[in-house]
Amino acid sequence: MIKKLSEVNYLERRFLASLLLTLFVSYTMRNRTRTHNLLSAVLILYIAFDYRHTAYILASISLNTFLLRYTETSAYMFTVLNIVILYIYKIFGALFEERISGSFDISGVLMLMTIKMCYLGKEYNKRTDTVKDALSYILFIPGLMLGPAPTFRSFMENKYERPKRPPYATFLKALGFLVLFQVLRISIPRSHLLEEDVLLPMRWAYLYLFTVGNRIKFYFAWHFSHGCFAFQNFPDLLNADFMKVELATSVKDLSTYWNVCTGVWLKNCFFVPMKEKSIFWASIGTSAISALWHGINPCYLIMFLSLSASIPIVKENNRLLQSFFPSLFWVLSRIQMLILTTYFSASFFLLSVSDLMYVWRSVYFAGHVFLAFSLAVQIALRPFLPQVGKKNTD
Repeated sequence: MIKKLSEVNYLERRFLASLLLTLFVSYTMRNRTRTHNLLSAVLILYIAFDYRHTAYILASISLNTFLLRYTETSAYMFTVLNIVILYIYKIFGALFEERISGSFDISGVLMLMTIKMCYLGKEYNKRTDTVKDALSYILFIPGLMLGPAPTFRSFMENKYERPKRPPYATFLKALGFLVLFQVLRISIPRSHLLEEDVLLPMRWAYLYLFTVGNRIKFYFAWHFSHGCFAFQNFPDLLNADFMKVELATSVKDLSTYWNVCTGVWLKNCFFVPMKEKSIFWASIGTSAISALWHGINPCYLIMFLSLSASIPIVKENNRLLQSFFPSLFWVLSRIQMLILTTYFSASFFLLSVSDLMYVWRSVYFAGHVFLAFSLAVQIALRPFLPQVGKKNTD
């Protein structure tokens, strides 16, 4: 086990080297608009991804900044444009780089570009803001590769100050998450989920550890970038709350405390404008946009739409639990979300419809059965429960 933990391949070494440089520059940077900081960002991208990937990113930045400065492109047009740029990379990039769709391609950088250009489309003022301001925002080193992306206006209004409390504890947490991710990645590989003749309780254990292990990778990334942001006087950009996500009582908890900054972007740019017609369909539409933003794999759509469609059922379950079993609500609501999160998030991490169907079939489609049974119980009880409390159990 120790030997496997210490094994780091060539791509992982490059990526870790780029993270160390990210940490160093985040700690030492004082003036964010200086040219050498922009060059440092390009160097970080080159170390992590090589010249072809870096060239693609720079070409995307050049096109976006040209449109930003010389045209009247809206925030939504920038969103569509950058999703197209991401899709072109995903579809055709493999012709020159076999690792595309792996762990070390530039999809994450391009996804962050979508958010940044959306904010620039909404907040960039051609009279007062310069191209260098936009480039400094796009290439801001603490969130360059791992995110999150603050709004452009908050970036411009925030000025450097030395942090009163250096974020050393945050980096220790990040290191702990990295070690735990490596342990779970080695102990519970994807192949365990596809084994035959495994008892149902063990299948659920494998599925839970596989999905939580993959989430821990993101906890590492976002705690690391949170520490880097803290060095630049952004102390409140932690992108996920471990305890509130892993002990969620509702789908709303997941959307609120997981990938926080992306959730804010989706809410303000898409959900809020759509919710006047229907909150449910606004949720479905926003989930579809999130799935499209993640990539072309149908498994993204399966997960986001499944969780979004489960919102009213989970919400009503929570109301019933609070009415009939208030003392057990803390436990039962979390068990409910543990089942649904484990079951549906497998889609996000497997990214293979055939493997997903095998895994779901091996646990007897428990997530779907649970939702169908819950809906049937709710319909059956509805005539007898006119006084069910309307507490906020989202």
